[in-house]
Amino acid sequence: YYFLFDNPKGPHEEFWQHVLGCRQWFRLTRNTATNEVIG
Repeated sequence: YYFLFDNPKGPHEEFWQHVLGCRQWFRLTRNTATNEVIG
């Protein structure tokens, strides 16, 4: 697959889903330059 999304450098808020566990959606902040998860 090929996706065209903005990928700004620095902290970015994203929605993730815990697919293999409870299947709940959660929001986290990830630094797209370093892949560090902030919270």
